[in-house]
Amino acid sequence: MPLVVQKYGGTSLATPELICSVARRVVEAKAHWGSIVVVVSAMGDATDELLALAKRVSSHPDPRELDMLMTVGERISMALLSMAIRDFGAKAISLTGSQCGIVTDTTHTNAKIVDIKGDRIREALQDDQIVIVAGFQGVSQSREITTLGRGGSDTTAVALAAALKADLCEILKDVDGVCTADPRRVPKARKVDFCSYDEMIELSIGGAAVIHPRAVDLARRYEVPLSVGSSFTRLPGTKIGPSQRRSSMESVHVRGITDHHSITKVTVTHIPEHINVSSDVLKSLSLAGIPVQSMARLPSEGGYYTLVLIVQSQHRPQISVQLGHVVQQWKGSKDNIHMWDVASVSIVGEGISSAPEISTKAFEVLAEAGVDIDMVTTSSLTITYIVDQDQVGPAVEALHRALCVQAGERPSDGEKVTPADQDVAGAS
Repeated sequence: MPLVVQKYGGTSLATPELICSVARRVVEAKAHWGSIVVVVSAMGDATDELLALAKRVSSHPDPRELDMLMTVGERISMALLSMAIRDFGAKAISLTGSQCGIVTDTTHTNAKIVDIKGDRIREALQDDQIVIVAGFQGVSQSREITTLGRGGSDTTAVALAAALKADLCEILKDVDGVCTADPRRVPKARKVDFCSYDEMIELSIGGAAVIHPRAVDLARRYEVPLSVGSSFTRLPGTKIGPSQRRSSMESVHVRGITDHHSITKVTVTHIPEHINVSSDVLKSLSLAGIPVQSMARLPSEGGYYTLVLIVQSQHRPQISVQLGHVVQQWKGSKDNIHMWDVASVSIVGEGISSAPEISTKAFEVLAEAGVDIDMVTTSSLTITYIVDQDQVGPAVEALHRALCVQAGERPSDGEKVTPADQDVAGAS
């Protein structure tokens, strides 16, 4: 019997009325597929509200107790949705992450899944029940409740789909799918019908918030068919899967333009030429859990050089501490460390870095738009420009107009529906 895993985001479950609408959609999906597992996020802004509540009683909430608190939101969603489904005449059961056997490591607030037993889910499916699972949570190897950090509910859904060998994992949100750019910034942005796993990871890292890159990476490794779409329309979403061959084996397709504002440029200056601190910097930041998006070594005068790093702005306080320790190795000081908040704009598509015509066109249109480029980094799928934050809008609009208008895939005609009129998702 075919099996689908659906994940509903907090916006889709924000009110009792929306929960009832989702319940009807789930029941109809059950009739279409045969077996269904539903992963839920907390209602609306419940997670943010719980975090704010914790900070009102404690300046530094204990990670274990924070996890105990933060899992409440998803448990509320799962119980309410199960109740609503039963009122539509279907059998349903709600299960926490620990009840499902989602086993994690011992890292509170950002745990990694190490195993999914799933016995209770399989038993419930055999009993023809719809299984509602609280996303974002599990139980550690030391039997403590844990949360999975950012993108946790997406990760839960994909991990369950992999463990249960589901035919499809649908991520259902308040967007129609993956677009060629942020529609709020570029009105002419269009939904794309398909993205490869690798393209979706790069789009997510670059700022597209439709699905967390951690979940997509998991889907890639276990070859889970993915679809990202809206819980508020009848339109098909964007399919995500292995790379597809096109008419020309070496054809290049710009999938989209992304932007990320929470970026910090860090320079470590006046480093003596005979000292190689790159590995020390990477090791220090890695131990602190700080990912480095790019790093460059620039020569300076007088036997010195400068190290340039691009990191996420949320890590800025820890970066100053960690790099301070490294600087002390050559008897430097914190005056050697400089930080600026910047932004990144990325062109994403398979084979893009090997297409000089795209990078040439990009430089031309950015210059015409008056965008000053601070740094450029490339990979096999991306060209990323570091720019001032106030130049992101002109950069994205210019690049999208030049590179994506022809490549953009318009969504098929379909009727927008209100939550009360939602219909079954079906196969994308």
